[in-house]
Amino acid sequence: SMLGILFGSGLGVELDAARSTELFETACDLGEPRGCANLAIVLISAPGDPQDVRRGVGLFERACADDLALACFSLGELYFTGEAVPKDLSLSAELYGHACGLDHGEACHNAGLLTEMGHPEASGPTDARKFFSRACALEIPRGCVALGLIYDEGRGVKTDKPKGVSLYEKACDLGSGNGCYN
Repeated sequence: SMLGILFGSGLGVELDAARSTELFETACDLGEPRGCANLAIVLISAPGDPQDVRRGVGLFERACADDLALACFSLGELYFTGEAVPKDLSLSAELYGHACGLDHGEACHNAGLLTEMGHPEASGPTDARKFFSRACALEIPRGCVALGLIYDEGRGVKTDKPKGVSLYEKACDLGSGNGCYN
């Protein structure tokens, strides 16, 4: 899969999208989940045959079943936006929850948001606070801001302004303008 990335980006080799795709296909056929996920990205993002899009979704599903966090997150994004698949927030929450369990910080943040919106299907903790806490621990600034708001506003917990401020400071240190503002 790494060689496919090099040919796809032109890093150290001549840019060759066809060769990149071929290498991703080979890696996937050899059972490498990252090869399947990279091939899925190519198939879904390239305009063209709807069968390619369906195949790409299937490859993300395969890589997610092999516990590749990025594939689960990407599939969750597709179901969240309704891009390439019918929009399904419950399935999106489940996929984000799975990716969070595999330490994908953005997935933890998104699972927290969907849990707050009433989609507790995300696997793992059903409390948004736990998802945001995990996202913050994985240094996702938005997770720290969201967790800070929970403590600052006392949403489901006892109001704890100092804890909220501490979380905003961490988010600010991680580069979040919202963290610095709050």
